[in-house]
Amino acid sequence: MSEQDLRKTLESLIADARRLQKEFEYYWSPEGENVAQLEIFIDPDLYQYIERIYKDAQAFFARV
Repeated sequence: MSEQDLRKTLESLIADARRLQKEFEYYWSPEGENVAQLEIFIDPDLYQYIERIYKDAQAFFARV
């Protein structure tokens, strides 16, 4: 793999990560599906798992 191919691949991964970050933020926010309100309707353990995935994803996006 050439340096140019590697650069294109990394740029594509970064673009995908940014898109996913926007989607995560949208669905967690009041203007989206507001996943945060699921806490009212689902098992608390399942909600904690979903919330942990969200927070871990946000931490990953912050590093990218």
